[in-house]
Amino acid sequence: MLVFDRFYLSIMSGEDIAMGAPPPSQVGASDSPTQNDEQSLEHDDLVDSSVFIITFTQNQPYPYKLLDSEFSLDNPLPTMSSTNNIGFDFSNHARNQFLGERLGSALPKATSTGTTIVGVKFGGGTTGEPEGVCLGADTRATGGPIVADKNCEKIHYIANHIRCCGAGTAADTEFVTNLISSNMELHALSSGRKPQVVTAMTMLKQYLYRYQGHVGAYLVIGGVDETGAHLFTVHAHGSTDKLPYVTMGSGSMAAMAVFESGFKENLTRQQAIDLVSRAIRSGIFNDLGSGSNVDVCVITKDQTEMLRNYEMPNERGSKTREYKFRRGTTAFTKEDVKSLIFKEEVKILPPSLDANTAMDVA
Repeated sequence: MLVFDRFYLSIMSGEDIAMGAPPPSQVGASDSPTQNDEQSLEHDDLVDSSVFIITFTQNQPYPYKLLDSEFSLDNPLPTMSSTNNIGFDFSNHARNQFLGERLGSALPKATSTGTTIVGVKFGGGTTGEPEGVCLGADTRATGGPIVADKNCEKIHYIANHIRCCGAGTAADTEFVTNLISSNMELHALSSGRKPQVVTAMTMLKQYLYRYQGHVGAYLVIGGVDETGAHLFTVHAHGSTDKLPYVTMGSGSMAAMAVFESGFKENLTRQQAIDLVSRAIRSGIFNDLGSGSNVDVCVITKDQTEMLRNYEMPNERGSKTREYKFRRGTTAFTKEDVKSLIFKEEVKILPPSLDANTAMDVA
């Protein structure tokens, strides 16, 4: 079967190949023409005024169509190069522009949720320190352009030796991690063993994949089990990564710049904490969706240490001048005080002695 990259063949009188399109043998056919293809190219009975147009796309020839005589060598059809398309493709620009004008404000808009969360592995090698994971997060929660919470907690509990940083929709990250934490505990009770970090990661990605990204939870999960220290990222659509250092959230690029320049193998515990803190600070000061304080969590095989508000680079200082005005500074022309307390008197009427209305209690 012939394989072309969308160009036209024009055959006149069954012999001439018109419109500048090269013969099939010069276009790089993947296979030799089949018998049907050879028969379709033999049209000796066509009159000179007719043009036979064959349109091929990659791996799939379109149905052959005999067109009117207005197409000839003097008025050829537009052709495309037989070489592979290279570079950007703007073929959908006109369609998208048309749809945008038709739909107007109904076009979906992406929501930027903010946050900078990071994680890095440390220890091992010649450091003499046990392997571990250091997680970090900022503490700003936003609702659009509004800072909803200046000191929220984004490092969530999964198990005693596993923690999870969450970016995205606050409710989704909170409840997804609570659900997986509960399932991990049930799994540990059922199996009678300490759960592994990869088990939590698998539960998270399978749950998120089920909802195809509509649960907006972007997670960095880290922990230490009997197989060593592990660090994963889980995206809202269910994809995962396993790396020695990771960043996620709207400030992830600023944090990744710090990691790329400062990371090295077998960091000590304090070096990991300092690197994570510096990465979070980079997100805080370079991303509007991140801010306030730096939370750090250090996980080793023996213990998990949560360093809440490890750094507070945005503490509110005292103002250089106080703006207080004495009473009566602002003039007013009328004063009207309304009482918002209403009083009601309830009068209880005596029971009626009328025989027609008296209740029969016999």
